[in-house]
Amino acid sequence: MPNPVLAATEATFRSIEGNIDRFIKLRLSEYLDPARHRMAKFLGAGPEEIVFVPSCSHGLNTVLRNLLWNEGDIIIGGKYHLPICQFTPRLLHLAHSNDNLQFGGTDVAIHR
Repeated sequence: MPNPVLAATEATFRSIEGNIDRFIKLRLSEYLDPARHRMAKFLGAGPEEIVFVPSCSHGLNTVLRNLLWNEGDIIIGGKYHLPICQFTPRLLHLAHSNDNLQFGGTDVAIHR
C-alpha cells in the first residue's frame, strides 16, 4: 500500500476508534456523502439513489423484501455467491410458494 494511503487509513482508523459513538453521530457523513457522490457518478445515478449497507446479505435482504412479487416472477441465484445470500431468496420462495414465485440457481433450467 502506498505510504500516503497507509497514513490516511491509519489516521481515519485512529479517529474512529478514539470515540466511535462521536464518529458515527458527527463525522460519518463527512465520509459517506463524498463516497456516495463518487459512486453515483461512476454508476450514472443520482446520489440519492446510492445506499451503503453493512453487508451484501443485508443489502440483498432489503431489496428482495421490498419488491412487489407477482405470480410467475423468478428469483435466479448464482451458484458462486456467498451461501448466506441464498437464504433470503429461498425464504421468499417458501413464503410465496402459493403465488408461484420460482427460485433456482444459474445452474438450474428455469422456465416461465
